[in-house]
Amino acid sequence: KQPSFNKKSTAGVPGGVTNAEILLDISGGAPLAVIKRFDEAFLTRRSLIVEAMTDLVTARKTTQEVSEIMTKTGAGEAINCMHDIESDCLKYLFCGDAKYIKNTDLLANVEEISSYFDVEKLFDVSDLLKITRQEMMSSSNPDQVLLVESVLISLKSLSMRRM
Repeated sequence: KQPSFNKKSTAGVPGGVTNAEILLDISGGAPLAVIKRFDEAFLTRRSLIVEAMTDLVTARKTTQEVSEIMTKTGAGEAINCMHDIESDCLKYLFCGDAKYIKNTDLLANVEEISSYFDVEKLFDVSDLLKITRQEMMSSSNPDQVLLVESVLISLKSLSMRRM
């Protein structure tokens, strides 16, 4: 059964953007990728992941609390969502403009996370997330919970308040 993505407006999204439009933006405008990658609860899980990531970087939650949230949403999905947000943070830091980011409905999170990193540290985060994604897809069957926890510890240690 294929998911039926609703067209309701998403709260807090400028211009009344619909869930379907958000999913198309995230998938780079590829409707078949939306059907393959996302289910109806994806945006809810994504929101939890990004909020937890924001809470970790800003020290509102501990690494352990965030790890529990990420594990419940699924380790692979958590890493993918963190990678997407990290990519948007890099674009935002480089351009200083939200028009280049994919996750426009999470602009407040992108801005807040970006304020805790410089570009060099965000590239370190990017490298870490790419390596973790590769390890998760490898045939060595790594412990995904430990991989997520390792990423979160590194993310926390790399974050800092920008001047």
